[in-house]
Amino acid sequence: MDVEVAAWLVSDDAHDAIELAESFDDPSSLQAATALRRTLPSEKASAVADLVACRRRGVRKLGDLAGSLFLTRDSLEQATRWEVAQWRAGRLVDCGVRALTDAGCGVGIDSLGFLSAGGNVVGFERDPILAIFAEANLRHHTRTTSITMACVDSGPCDLAQGDGRVGAHSDDVAPSYEVRTTDLTMSTDWIPTEDHHALFLDPARRTARGRSWDVDDLSPSWSFVESLLPQVPGGLVVKLAPGFPRHLLPQDSQVTWVSHRGTLVETTLWSGFNEDGRREVVVLTSDLPGMTVRAFSLFVGGGTLPSPGAIGEFVYEPDAAVIRAGGIAEVARMTDSHLIAAGIAYLSGDRLVRTPFATPFQVHETFDYTEKNLKEWVRTHQIGTLEIKVRGLDIDPAVLRRKLKLSGLHSATIILTPTTQRTQALVVSRVESGEAV
Repeated sequence: MDVEVAAWLVSDDAHDAIELAESFDDPSSLQAATALRRTLPSEKASAVADLVACRRRGVRKLGDLAGSLFLTRDSLEQATRWEVAQWRAGRLVDCGVRALTDAGCGVGIDSLGFLSAGGNVVGFERDPILAIFAEANLRHHTRTTSITMACVDSGPCDLAQGDGRVGAHSDDVAPSYEVRTTDLTMSTDWIPTEDHHALFLDPARRTARGRSWDVDDLSPSWSFVESLLPQVPGGLVVKLAPGFPRHLLPQDSQVTWVSHRGTLVETTLWSGFNEDGRREVVVLTSDLPGMTVRAFSLFVGGGTLPSPGAIGEFVYEPDAAVIRAGGIAEVARMTDSHLIAAGIAYLSGDRLVRTPFATPFQVHETFDYTEKNLKEWVRTHQIGTLEIKVRGLDIDPAVLRRKLKLSGLHSATIILTPTTQRTQALVVSRVESGEAV
């Protein structure tokens, strides 16, 4: 997609075409493409189809918000989950932050989160297409009294200053924003210098080869990010990959490992807010789909892991954020449990404690694991559906499941793991959710 097509896509001229694409079960189908190309050139037809497809895929990450956003495939992949963006915005506001510079804002999800929390945003984006989309997303979802639209260095496609009032009443006063395009590393005049004005960075992790987990591929670079730490009096927040190397994280900055609905989604560095070097697990969860997400916090570090012991009545699987943050000792203490084997991130005990930081399983049966023993067990119990969880063993659950040739009317969950005795199979069931303690 080029800049001209992007500018057209966010305009009123594209509205009917977008509605037409939304009327198809599959906007990428030949039928949809044929209908779109009756009135549109191929590039615009393709852009519309891709947009609607991205909106539908985005519902899992962005909820109902996705249906009205301007997205690309890559920007959707890199975007912060909406509930995570809202959590971060709330924490910033609680820290006294009133304005946020979102440097490398993409299509503006984190900016939207902060605006929804009542703050003001200045967004910078190097990619002119994403800048156009970010401006459109912010304009559509925010009642503002004045805005500056994205400045795109493309001659006739420049977007001039505009009036962004979309409030229901003329006296509405709401947060304001502006989006600008820039190469962040070319100057420092975009860095906020006022107290209560924080900086948010989400370094890109994509290269020409696709998504990258290599720190050397970050853009802006990690060394550039580190150089900013002492320069932002209002505080700096950096969103990093879930598996970002721990040894690179500054010792005097706070770090959070964020889990959303059971998935570790990011490592977040906070500099200028709390300089005690705390390490924290944040679990965002709800008991039922559609319910308001709640945030649970656990500070980790300094705890001593309990010695491995026998399998008890319950097994606890710590949340991935707990494991990454090194918080297993804290969870063992709160659940009165112990390791089931050295180096294995499962805990066990005889007391049931519900906690957002670990999933409890009730143990019904154990037996020595061999493939032969497991085949006999699933045959005897007529297991047709088997969930296989593995820790510390070189076993691919999908491959093993095919070898078992499952057939039957029953389902089960099996944990395959080393224990203090030997490698065992644990027949377990998830404990029904209840109030966390």
